[in-house]
Amino acid sequence: APPASEPPSTTSMTITLSDGQIPTSETFSITVFAIGNSNSPSLAAIGDQTLAEDELGSVAVSATDADNDVMSWTVSLPGFASLVPTGSAPGSATARLDLAPGFCAAGSYPASIGVSDGSLSSTESFAVNVTDVNRAPAWSVPSGGYTLLMDEGSTADLPVVASDPDQECGT
Repeated sequence: APPASEPPSTTSMTITLSDGQIPTSETFSITVFAIGNSNSPSLAAIGDQTLAEDELGSVAVSATDADNDVMSWTVSLPGFASLVPTGSAPGSATARLDLAPGFCAAGSYPASIGVSDGSLSSTESFAVNVTDVNRAPAWSVPSGGYTLLMDEGSTADLPVVASDPDQECGT
């Protein structure tokens, strides 16, 4: 009857029986396992992430569990982010945080990644900061190019069209 505070361990025991004349012995192992989970999983620091619009980013994420429990991930991420598990073994888990904000995604987004061993968990909240990228205006050249025919001494208008793709973002 090991006490509740007994750490996981293995020991051997020998029992000897005798009928008064001939003894016999048997040796066997006793393994003590922890009841439930006594240690929370440990999530490696992620920290705030910053990248520009239309830039791809990737961050390695890992967790360990001293009880060697199998772990599962929980996430709350912006729509342009995903967590891809890359490895799992008793006591460890790895994943990759992929970030792919498009244009018009400038801003700061709350995010969190957590890991659970089934009863205890560890979570980190962080920000994903997307910086604005100013894109150059674009000319809309008509199909035949810019052509203007006119007589000497006359005046004419040559319409040109350009657009700023940042206007799609409301800027």
